[in-house]
Parts: sequence; C-alpha cells; structure tokens
Amino acid sequence: MDPPQVHIDGKPDTSNATQRSDRGKTFRIRAVPISWDSNRLASFLRDSTDDTHPTVLSLAPEIHGRTQTATATFLRVPPLPRGAKAWRIPLPAGDQLQNKRQKSIELDGDFLGVTTLYQPPPHEHQTDIVAISGIGGHAFGSFKERGGDYMWLRDGLADDLTTARIMIYGYKSTIPNSKSMQTLADLALSFYTSLESLIGDEDPKPIVFIAHSLGGLIVKQALAELSKSENEVHVKLMQAVHGLVFFGVPNDGMDIKSLIPMAGDGPNRSLIESLSSSNSQMLRTLHQEFHDILANKPQDENGKWSMKGPETVLVTQASAINCRRWETGSAYICPISRNHSDMVKFEEEDEEYEKVRGRIRNIVRKAKIHPPVYDIRSRAIYDNTYSSNAQLAVRTNQFADAQDTPTPVYSGAADLSHTSKPEDGTQQEVKDAFLRSLGFSRIDDRYHAIDAAHPGTCEWLFETPSFHKWWNRDELELNNGVLWIKGKPGAGKSTLMKHILHWCEDPDHFKPQLIVRYFFNARGVSEEKSVLGMLRSILIQLLTEDSTIFDNFFQMFKQRDTTKQDWVWEVAPLTNFILELAKKKATRPMVILIDALDECDESDVRLVVDFLENLSCHAIYSGFELRICLSSRHYPNITMNKMVQLIVETDLGHENDISTYIKAKLRVQDDGVQERVQKKADGIFMWTVLVVSILNKEFDQGSREILEKTLEDVPGDLEEVFANLLLEDGKADPEAALMFQWVLFSQKLLKPQELFLATQMGLSPDSNGVWDHSKFTLDYIKRRIVAISKGLIEVRSGGDNDDLYVQFIHLSVKDFLSRNNRLQALDPTIGQEPVRLSHRRLWRICWDSINRFHAQNADFSNDDPYFESRLSSPFIKYAASFLFDHANWGISDQHKGSGGWFQNPFKTRTQDASKEDLEKWLNEHKSWYELWQRSPRYQSGLSFQLDVSEGIVYVFSAGGYARLLRALLKRKSIDVRAQSDYHGTPIHAASYFGRIDIAHILLGAGVDVNAQGGRYGTALQAASTGGNKDLVQLLLDAGADVKARGGRYGGALQAASFNGKRDIVQLLLHAGADLNAVGGEHGTALYSASYSGHIDTALLLLDEGADVNTPGGKFGNALQAASRKGAQDIAELLLTAGADVNAQGGKYHTALQAASIDEMEVVTVLLAAGADVNAQGGYYGNALQAATYHRAADIVSLLLAAGADVNAKGTYGTPLQAATQSAGVFGGEVVKQLLLDAGAVQDPVSSRGKVGGRKKVKPLVLTK
Repeated sequence: MDPPQVHIDGKPDTSNATQRSDRGKTFRIRAVPISWDSNRLASFLRDSTDDTHPTVLSLAPEIHGRTQTATATFLRVPPLPRGAKAWRIPLPAGDQLQNKRQKSIELDGDFLGVTTLYQPPPHEHQTDIVAISGIGGHAFGSFKERGGDYMWLRDGLADDLTTARIMIYGYKSTIPNSKSMQTLADLALSFYTSLESLIGDEDPKPIVFIAHSLGGLIVKQALAELSKSENEVHVKLMQAVHGLVFFGVPNDGMDIKSLIPMAGDGPNRSLIESLSSSNSQMLRTLHQEFHDILANKPQDENGKWSMKGPETVLVTQASAINCRRWETGSAYICPISRNHSDMVKFEEEDEEYEKVRGRIRNIVRKAKIHPPVYDIRSRAIYDNTYSSNAQLAVRTNQFADAQDTPTPVYSGAADLSHTSKPEDGTQQEVKDAFLRSLGFSRIDDRYHAIDAAHPGTCEWLFETPSFHKWWNRDELELNNGVLWIKGKPGAGKSTLMKHILHWCEDPDHFKPQLIVRYFFNARGVSEEKSVLGMLRSILIQLLTEDSTIFDNFFQMFKQRDTTKQDWVWEVAPLTNFILELAKKKATRPMVILIDALDECDESDVRLVVDFLENLSCHAIYSGFELRICLSSRHYPNITMNKMVQLIVETDLGHENDISTYIKAKLRVQDDGVQERVQKKADGIFMWTVLVVSILNKEFDQGSREILEKTLEDVPGDLEEVFANLLLEDGKADPEAALMFQWVLFSQKLLKPQELFLATQMGLSPDSNGVWDHSKFTLDYIKRRIVAISKGLIEVRSGGDNDDLYVQFIHLSVKDFLSRNNRLQALDPTIGQEPVRLSHRRLWRICWDSINRFHAQNADFSNDDPYFESRLSSPFIKYAASFLFDHANWGISDQHKGSGGWFQNPFKTRTQDASKEDLEKWLNEHKSWYELWQRSPRYQSGLSFQLDVSEGIVYVFSAGGYARLLRALLKRKSIDVRAQSDYHGTPIHAASYFGRIDIAHILLGAGVDVNAQGGRYGTALQAASTGGNKDLVQLLLDAGADVKARGGRYGGALQAASFNGKRDIVQLLLHAGADLNAVGGEHGTALYSASYSGHIDTALLLLDEGADVNTPGGKFGNALQAASRKGAQDIAELLLTAGADVNAQGGKYHTALQAASIDEMEVVTVLLAAGADVNAQGGYYGNALQAATYHRAADIVSLLLAAGADVNAKGTYGTPLQAATQSAGVFGGEVVKQLLLDAGAVQDPVSSRGKVGGRKKVKPLVLTK
C-alpha cells in the first residue's frame, strides 16, 4: 500500500523525501480499536507503513472509552502532504466494528486536548492525574527528558502509581507567530470542558492536577470558574479535585520583557501582558479567588528562539511559592535543583524525580481514600476545611535560576472551596486519612431516617426496672451491663433506641462519657447491614471523640500506611482493637447502642452477638465502665448468657404511648373509637400510624358510618393491613406491583426518577424511557410513588451529595411481600417462582429499554457530540449497568441454552454463534455496547471485551454470573481457555474476583487449572491475591501446582504473603509451596510480607523455616525492605531470627542506608544490632549521605554519634555537599551545621568534578 502520511509536531512538511526521526520524537496515535493490544497495534503499523520501525510505548483507553490512544516512536516518518493536519491510516474492514465512522487511526505530534498515557484496570482505578504544560511548552515534550525517550509521567509515575489513570492536556501555547486570541479564561474553559467526560453516573475518581508554569494559572482559573458554576457536571468536577502539584507557577506574575518581542503585535500579546508581575489585575483577582476557594531578544540566524543570552529571573521565588496564606514550610515546598524549563524533565532514576514522586504519591494515596465520612450526631466527624489528602505539596521557584536556589513545586488542597488554616502535624494528616478510609457511603442514613419520638412518648422506658438495672449497673454479675430490647416488627424499637441515645447525650443524666451507636439497615447498601460496617462506624466515633484511642491505634495504622497500600479493613483486627480497649480500660466510660440486630446479614448476626458479649465480659473483668444496649425482633433466636431484657409491646408504658399518639393524631374525638383502635393495635406502633391515617381519610370524607365500618373491617395484623391497602376491592394495581418488584429486586438503591421511569417502561410499550422534566417534575414523581405504593415506599435523602433514593418505609413491608404468596397476589404471572420470574420481568424491561435506545440512536457514531445528551433517561443507565444481573437471576437452572424466554444478547439466530456472527451482532447493537461500557457496573471492574464468544465467557466469569455461564457453555463454540491480556483465562479472572461457583463450573468444563496467563500467572496466584481461602483450596484439590512460577508476585505464596492472607499462606505451605522461592516483584514470600508490613504473616513464615537472608527484590532482602518501609517491629523480628544486618545488595545496598532516608526508629534498631555505619555503595553511597540529602537531622546526629565518616564521599560528593544541595526552605542549614560541627571539610568540588555533587544549573534565558 502507499505509505501513510504523517503530521509532524503540528507543522506540515512538504518535501517528498521520507523524513528521518530520532528515537526521541514521540507521536500520538488516536482512534485505536478498543480491542487491540500494543502488539496488535505495532504489527498493524509495521504492515501499513514503509520501513518506519514503530515502537509502541503506551496504549490506553481515551476518556470517552470508545477507542484507545497510543504513544509511539518511529525510526522513519513519511512526509505530510501540504494542507494535511494528521497522518491517517485506514483500518482493516473487520476492525471497523466499534463504530461505523471509525475508519482509520490518526497519528499526530501536537498532542492537543486530553491524551491518556496509562489507565489501570477498572477495578483498580482509584485516582485521575491530569498534567498540563506551560507557556511555549508541549503537552508531551515538556515532561520528557532532554535528548531522550524517557517521559516520567508515562514511564515512571505509571509504574509507581498503578491505581492512577495518567493523562496530559495540550493546548496551543507557542509565543512566536501565534494566531491565537485566547485569554486565560478561554484556555481555562477549553481545559475543564475537555475534562467533563471524567464525570459519569457514579462518583468521579479523585483528580490531581500537575501543572507547569502557565498551566498552573489555567488550572487556577478553571477552578475559579467551576466554583461559580451551578451546572451539575461542573459541581461534580470541582468536588472531585483533591490535589494540585504546581511547578514554577507565576502566582504573582512574571517578568515578560523577554517574551513581548517574541509575541510582537500578534493576537496573543494581550495574554502575555496579563501575566506581568508589575501590574496584572487579572492575576490579583485570580489569586484572591483561589484563596476564596481552596530588553528585545532578537531571533538567531535560523529564525528560532534559543536560551543563550544573559541570565535573568522571570519568576521570583516569592511568586512561585505564593499560593494560600498558611501553606508555608516543608509541608508545602519541595526544592528542585533545575532551571524552569528542565524542572519537569526527569531522567530515569533521577533523584529529583524521587522527591516529586514521593509528594505526588502521598497526595494520590490520600485522595483515593474517597468515600466521604458523613456527620455523626449532626456534625462533621472531621474538619473538612482541612483535607490532608492534598495539602501536601511540592513548591517550586523560578522560571530562570540566575541564583543557585532550588525550583519549587506546589501542591494544593483537597477541598479547594475551603480556606481555613489546617492543623499542622503528621498525626492529623494520618487521622484524616484514617477516618476517610473507615467511612463508607450512607454510614449514618438509617439513624437520620428514624423519626423522633412523638411528644410525650418513650419516657416510660427510663422508669422500668430493666432500664434502672442497666443504667445504675445493678446486678452486674447477672447482666454484664447489657440491656436487650425486643419487640414485634413495627413496635417502635428504633424510635426507642434513638430516644435512649438523646437521653444519654443529655449531660444532666451522666458524667462525660463516650456514646457510640450503630443502626443496622437491611434496606441499605451492603455495609449498612454487615458486622464490618458496624465496626467501622463504631471505630470512627471512638477515634473522633477520644484522642487517646486514636493514639493507641496510630502505630498500627502507621505501619500499614508506610507500605503505601490502600487499607482493606477486616473484621478480626477491628474487633481485637476494640476488645483491647475494654481489657485495658483505655478510655472514658462508654455506652454502645446497637439497633435492629435482626436487620444485620444473617451470616453476621452471631458475629455481632459474640462480639458484644465478649466486650461486656472483658469490661467486667477489667473494671471498665461499659453499657451495651441492643434491640431486635424476637427473631433471630439468639441470646446472651448474661443480660437484662425488656419486651416493648408488653409494657404498660408502651401502651400508654400508643394511646397518647391516637389522642393526638386521630381526628375523631371519640373515646370509644380511640379505645377500639388501641385494642386492635396490640402494641404495634406502625399499625397504629397506618390505621390512624386511613381513618382520618375517611373522616375527611364526612361519613361517620364508613369510618366505623372501616375500623371494624381493618385487620389487627400489620401484614393484613398492608394487604388491604394494596388489594382494594380485591384487585391488584399493576403499577404498584411493578414498583414493589423494582424496590425488592433492584441491584442498587434506586433514585425516584429511576423507579418511576422503570415502571413506566414496563407498563407502556410506547414509553421511550426519557425523563420529560416539563411533564414529570421530581415533585410529581415523588408524590406518584407514595400514592401508588399506598405510602409503603418512601423517598429519602442521604449518602453522597445527599441524593434522593427510594426504600420501603419499614423492613416489615419487605417481609410482607416476600412470604405467603403476597407478591404473587400483586403479580399473578410470577407463579411459584416469584424471585426468578420477577428478575426475568426486570431483565426484559432493561433489555427493551436498551433496544428502544438503540432504535432511537441507530446513527450513533464515534464522535457524536450529542451522545451524552441522549443519555437523558436515568433508567437507561441502570439498564445498561445491571442487565446481566437480572438476566442471571432470571434464567432457570434448567435452561438448556436454546429457545426459552432468555435470548442471550450475544446469541444470533443460529444456535452456535460463530465469531463472525457475534461481530455482526455487536456492529448492529453498538449503541448498547456503548451504554454498557459507560455503565457504573462496567467501570467498576468488568471492563472485558465482548466482540467474540470468549469475551462473553470472560465477562460472565469475572462478574460471577453462574447461571448465564452454565447456559452459555451449552453452546459448542465456546472456548473456556481463551486468553485476555490482563487476567488471562476465565479461570484466572474468576479466581481473582473470588468467584468460587464460577471456578467449579469452569473446572467442570475442563479448563487447565495450571494454565499460564495474565497479570498473576496462574489461577492459584490470582486466588491467593484475591484472598478467597475456599477457592484456593478448590484449585489445589483440582491439581493446581503450588510451586508454579510467573506472574506479578512470582508465585502463589508470595502473592498471599504480600497481601497478608495468613490463612492462605498456611494452606499453601501445607500443600508444599517452596518457602524460599525467589521471583516476581518482591523476591521471596518473607520479603513480600516484610515489604507490605504484615508481621503476623512474616512470623508464620519464619516459624515454618523461611531463610531470613535469601536475596531478591528491589531492596535486596527482607530486612532492607522492612527498613525502607519503616516497619520497626518486622525489622526487629528479622534480626532476632538471624538477619545479617550488614548484608549487601538491592537499591540501597544496606538496610541502614535504606532506613536512613527517614526512619529514625529503624536506624536505632539497626545500629544497636551492629550495622556498619560507614558501609559504602547503593543509591546514595552511604547512610550518612542518604540522611543528609533528605534533611533528616535526627538521623544525621545519630549516625555521626555512631562513628559515621563525616567526609565520606557518595553520590553527591561529601555529606556536606549533599546537604548543601538540599538546603534552603526545608531547613537544611541545621543538617549542614551538624556536619560542620563534626569536622566536615568545605570542599566545593567533588570527586566527580561537579559543584555540590551535581552539574551547575543553567537558567532559562531568551537571547539571540
């Protein structure tokens, strides 16, 4: 074929000769089919071009998700014809699948707009990083090493921050010959508009901006504009911004004298002038808004501008580091010893990059602990005006370094709309991160949803003998300080519990104490009904209320925190920590209130009761003053050995409450009617509320006779009242039936508009599922839901952004519908299988909705600018997200795979669909495919290709759709061994996600349990990473090779050790795993456990005979890994087990050098164990140089006292020279003085012939 034509760096080349490109020239390749990997792309480029020798260096989905973008270099680049803007290469016909208009890929060198350099797998994607270059810069080239291929955002940061998507943004910023008339506001508008695709249905990922020079002003202007916007997308985008990293941003302006001649009288001159440091009203205004929210240089003979003139400072240090008033000192400033242009150009293993990487990693690590922690007792549990997620920083200084001062980098705040001065100190930062990691969405919804007690009610409780025994701690030997309130469904137990809480909070009733509470909610998200959710909520409240408790927890949290891992909370450590509080009397007297134990997951109920019983026993034995009050129905039939019990409906005080309510609310002022209502209520408060409402409606109609008849006919049983409400005149309302099915079986809490539209889609064949706001207002929808459900479904607010959602008014409504054929009475079509057939109906509604959407959008194209607006129906997004879930539950286990109600979306008219059939189907239904890709379900971890039959097996296996998979495997064409790039075969995916039922199916279908592939090598390693012990045992029983090598961790044992899965480690060892095998990222199992901070796992491995000195891994051995990560307890354990304190190898050569960077406690331990303080080698050369370079004065002092050679040379010359390079705003003068006092020789030239151990910095200047 003819050689394709290329657009080089945005400049047309009209020569006919093929151009030679050095390897450093990088091009962007856009519109790469979503199913291609880098090998496929490279092969296509080689086949399509003439002797270009392409090297693909990155490949990632574009932010819209429809296609991918790559970066690549070429040995030879064909010329670009006159007038062309890009090099286009036609795609093969078979690959024009994802979109009808995707006919070719496009190659350019401009990198304008958003370019994704790296994207983690969807289930690991936690943060977004967007980098923007400065004036006269290039989106990609500005961040690339000078004269080489290495681009640190793509080639370094992507490896260091594997859970962050990394993007760059390009804009036209050249100064000479510019035709742009854009202002800073225009640039900002284009910038944040390009990022709107980051905002989807669900909460967006936390965003961190990296900005150089003018790019920082664009970011600030964009944030200022977003903070004023009421557009929903803009609000969410603003809320998602968690951090800023500014490199040399001219916050107070810059010296523009050298730039004006370059701009001349061009249209961009006004932009340049607005950046002046002398008199820029625009910058002053922007600076304030940011606070409120978070000589002629002629050309050279070739007509180009160069950096050869006299040195000049364009941006002062004060301007570069002037962001928000309180952000001063080492927490916000990081010196970069580079000129302005080179300060964002890092080489591989660049020590300046190490500084920046650490700061960015801290911001990202804290930002991605994303779920907001909601208020406790009507107030925030931590001060969100200071969000430590991002108020770590890296500041920078000048555009041009005329003086040898370091260039700063700045990082701003998480919540930029707040400007209160934050507290100082690492502990506060860790506490904030800790609280965020414990929190979860809707943590407090149930408590706030409970109405306060009716005036004059509930007071009887405090006079009962049961309450007195509990509160006054009488008969402790019989009740252990536990009060258990029990009652029938709807008796009013939750209202009583909320009333007790308010009573306890009254200071008149008790001395200062800790009061914590948790209200289980069976109708909420999974955490709301789990023992883990309860423990997390309790611990949040304890840590917020008592700093002593936080101090006790601090060391445990800090150890995990040093590994830079996300915290995965587990029941056992949280339980043990709270039990220890009672054992050690570690806090003030405490009251724990636990409501609705019966709404806890059935599998967790016994765990909750055992925990509370153990807690009460520990408190009694230690003398700790603890009161526990819990409530439940009479079921579950679980009890404690020691407690005092109170039955709600049998107490006279409760009867009096019902009487009080009836007299206050029933409009018929007739003692006889009131007494009859109370008698029928039989102690059930909810019955009373419903019936009083019914009678009041009759009273309003003016007929006393009808009211009397209604009262006579109304059943005394609460469920019969529900039945009467829903089956008036013996007829069921189809709309009500479908609403109840949706609320019962939806896969997430539905918004009111979703429920309304889903119901309309199911009832009306003409409904298009689009929400017509003018016809159906939100207020109308809310009233309609309440009316159709007869008040049994309510609209509540809560959770993220205080969103509205629907739920049953009480758990008893769900119970009513789930038994005694009640749901079948409303919908007779579901027969004897109400659950399966309800899901089948909901699946059909989802599928019909998708088909209608497809019919309305048949002309959808890849670059359709109106596609987002077509997603105007909230329900269409739900349908795309949960189509498979309803299909899976709706299909019969006896389904034979052909015919029947379920037509597999990937099944064509032929029973055994071929690859070509499936490709054809997807091409015809690509709008559905687009929907599914954009759905929260897809984006949360199921991003697997669907263009061939193996892809379907992969999706069903990873998603846990066992019934669908069984039906699919009936087809002869399915290959269960097909490989994917990330997880390998379907058995690998199922193993990683812990799908034990899927693993059973696949093993039964004949998969090779030892097949190699994917990130984790084998299914056993994937399962060991995921942590499902039963699944690991299943694979072992199926013949999995416990010694198999390969994958990220090198083997299953290393995977389990790294992730702290002690029980799986034990299982693998007993199955014959090689205890000292070396491989993967972290060498041995012992290294893996030591690196990640799992001391219990490390202890187990040592007990089993692990060799403590086996070399391997980045840091050389387990002791070095523990030392670098600051795991003092593990370092001590390893030394006790015989670790060689002076073993050499790895990045830092010795454990002492690794610890000397910033781990004082570990340094102390190592020196006490005999570490050689003058050992030479490694990244810094010796331990003293590591400490001096990182300004660790306490460690420097300790090493000198231990005999460190104060003049020993290393990477930066002598320690004094290392300290000189890192001095300045970080207080390096203290370190230098320590060295001088110890006899350091002031020699400005090191053995490498460099000043200060590095080449002298050349400033940025613009000359002829």
